[in-house]
Amino acid sequence: MEYVIIILGLLFLAFIILLWKYAELKGKIEQRARQIFEANREGCCVGRVLFIVCTSVFVEAMGYGAAVPTLPLLAPHISPSVLGLLFSMYALAAIVLFFPISWVCDHVDRRIVVMLGLACFSLASLGVATTSSLWMLFLFRALQGAGGISVWTGGLALVLDVMAQRRAGRTMGYISAAVGGGTIVGPGLGALGSPHLPFMLLAVLGAVALVMSTGLPGGVPRAAAASTPLKLAHEVPVLVLLSGVLALTLVVGMVEAHAPSYLYAFGASVHVVGGMFVVMMALYTLIQLPVGAAFDRAGVLIAVVGLLGGAVLAPLIVLLPTLTAKMVALVLTGTVLGVVFTPTIAALGQLVPSSHRGMVMGLGNLCWNVGYFAGSAGGGLLIEHISLAGALLVASLVLVLTALLYAITLKAY
Repeated sequence: MEYVIIILGLLFLAFIILLWKYAELKGKIEQRARQIFEANREGCCVGRVLFIVCTSVFVEAMGYGAAVPTLPLLAPHISPSVLGLLFSMYALAAIVLFFPISWVCDHVDRRIVVMLGLACFSLASLGVATTSSLWMLFLFRALQGAGGISVWTGGLALVLDVMAQRRAGRTMGYISAAVGGGTIVGPGLGALGSPHLPFMLLAVLGAVALVMSTGLPGGVPRAAAASTPLKLAHEVPVLVLLSGVLALTLVVGMVEAHAPSYLYAFGASVHVVGGMFVVMMALYTLIQLPVGAAFDRAGVLIAVVGLLGGAVLAPLIVLLPTLTAKMVALVLTGTVLGVVFTPTIAALGQLVPSSHRGMVMGLGNLCWNVGYFAGSAGGGLLIEHISLAGALLVASLVLVLTALLYAITLKAY
């Protein structure tokens, strides 16, 4: 079973690489793909597309969350550094594969990217559930990451293609709420019975989402700027928005990786800390639809509120005197930072032509993974050489500078 799953996963990667390599055929491929997309879009139900993509990212987020309590149990005798590497394989695969997957998404077929991503995620989850080998666990974890970035890149691009521009904020609000819900359910799923059982369930859920994804429109959209690069006038705003994703996840990675240990030292129990993160993600999920609606009315500068709020609240996790106050500050930090992601991704979708939307969504995912890795790993180095308070003050400075970039660069958008 393990080798069958490996072969299928490698075939998936080979398919992506081959399509990327033979880019000289892209003129004919793009023309046909756009014809398919337009033919499908005419009969496409927008609500159906949104529901399928929300379901897909919900399942992917469940897999991300389920790994937190289960991976240490699947590999109980490895060192903390090796365990950290095992966790990071998900992000590493996403970083390595973002460009070819984004290219296929923009030039060949958005639906194929989503379907292959769900197939890869489902097969990799089945592999995690059945393997007893550490190196196979590393491989399947990487394949989960490849599936995850495919679902995100193709799904977000598809939704933003079919939704009206004036509803981009509400659209991303639904997606962010689905991700938040999956992140809440995932760790609970990971606590069910054997550590292998959650991944078996994820394999089944991934297969269900794969069947649902056949209802998505195929091809890529026709656009007036289909063969042109991003316009110079849009490059700076796009880079600023991507820096917002990077800054956001840098702080999230730092807090999620290092705040629990700090709270344990103050006497908090595992159950209390776990419950605190559930409350934080529940509040994050609840605010996404109002935040999306606010973006549709007021624009991307609504994200500045989240950036500045996070900058003020993050250091209070350490500076406040009591354990209860520290935990409240942490919950509020995560909740307020939830105001940043939805407007930022919605604005990215609006600023770029549809012909580049897959690449930009892939870059957003890349920034997410790089920022999270930098926050968790770099935060550890800062804590070792300075302190958690110093690391959080550095994070606050990053958030303030990003807020200034947003306010100066994006006020016209």
